[in-house]
Amino acid sequence: MPATTHPMTRKAGRPRIAVPRARLVEIARRIFADNGYHNTTLDQVAEQAGIRRASLLHRFGSKANLYRELLDQVVGDLRNLVRSAFGPQADFLEALDVLGGRVVDYLGGRPGVGRMLLRELVDGGPYLEGAGIQAVQDTLEVTTAFLASGMSDGAFREQDPRQLALTIVGIHLYYFATLPSTGAFIGAEAYTAEGVAVRKAAVLAHVRSVCEARPGEERRTGAVIGRH
Repeated sequence: MPATTHPMTRKAGRPRIAVPRARLVEIARRIFADNGYHNTTLDQVAEQAGIRRASLLHRFGSKANLYRELLDQVVGDLRNLVRSAFGPQADFLEALDVLGGRVVDYLGGRPGVGRMLLRELVDGGPYLEGAGIQAVQDTLEVTTAFLASGMSDGAFREQDPRQLALTIVGIHLYYFATLPSTGAFIGAEAYTAEGVAVRKAAVLAHVRSVCEARPGEERRTGAVIGRH
């Protein structure tokens, strides 16, 4: 009597369909954000993704490479948001609102991104020890160029544009980086559409208050926005 055949059973931890790279990145981002770089293991990421650690290593090479890819994507996205918010004939106050809204939408739509980025900026981990430091510097320079051009135009109050850039970064990052610890304090579900909308309104008001020229200050036109 011939032996009964059975369908091939998949090995434990190996999905029938490969987990998309974007999904792996999303899972890793949440774990790095919650635990920090040093307290995160590839085993944790692999388990959450339902794959083997060896598969994760095959895709990314190492934990450091995975982490750098995550942050390089975030920093690059934020830099592109700044660049896309204004043009040669920009209305600076309108562009400021557009930029602020896009950044809040970005951070509010990706739980953990703000915390992961702030952790790296404070701790100086493997991303900033490599090429990431230049990527962060470039993003700050693009932001500073926008603010300086707004000051030359007269739309923004005259002040140190580099200090102003760091102040605005703090306004955006601190709120999302401290969630969910501050969730009870604000009394809202921060990552819901309603919560993001409430935060966006507050951010736009706060950023305008530190940027906008005071009534009666002379307005100059014809400024050229620096490109970096």
